[in-house]
Amino acid sequence: MKTLSAKDKMLKTLKANRNRDAFTTRQAKRRFGISGIRQRIHELRQDGFNIVTCSKYVNGRRVTAYRLAA
Repeated sequence: MKTLSAKDKMLKTLKANRNRDAFTTRQAKRRFGISGIRQRIHELRQDGFNIVTCSKYVNGRRVTAYRLAA
């Protein structure tokens, strides 16, 4: 059985949560075990996926979340 790469796991999560925040940077680090989330997002965008970055402030801290647009 083939093991999914971190990039594939991210894409699967984005597709499952289409049009709503799929994960934040911190959640991605824990779920997928990678620290270069921005690079994986960039690669997915180059592959043709329309991924939206949403930044908001929570308790005075900036939080970045990603979602797959329709």
